[in-house]
Amino acid sequence: NDFVREMHTTSGLITEIPNGISVSDAEGQILSYLQSAGTEPGKSPLAGNSVSVDRNFIARDMLKLNEYLHYRTIDVSSIKELARRWHPKTYFAAPAKTGNHRALGDIRDSIAELAYYRQALFISAATNSTAEESNG
Repeated sequence: NDFVREMHTTSGLITEIPNGISVSDAEGQILSYLQSAGTEPGKSPLAGNSVSVDRNFIARDMLKLNEYLHYRTIDVSSIKELARRWHPKTYFAAPAKTGNHRALGDIRDSIAELAYYRQALFISAATNSTAEESNG
């Protein structure tokens, strides 16, 4: 669609398509990275912003990666929507995105955003601990 084409033209992704790698090679690189980081099969959830499309793509085109990942996902956008509705001050103070709709930049943005919401919404300021740590 026109929106996606414009987004990826602006990010430079469209011009890189002819020089890209195959889906199979990308899957292999991702699996190698996950294994080198010490993750165990079935333990790592897919995480990021609005990752349902990514998950559908992985399930359809990257079967080995899909099997390696945990079946659950951590969708930072869902946390953002809860903050917008229930804690607007926290929502409006969230860090700005800088990833330019490129994979690594978007990953870094999602990590920063989740870390922000963790600190702002899920860690008690009085004890600087999570609810689980507080309950012993």
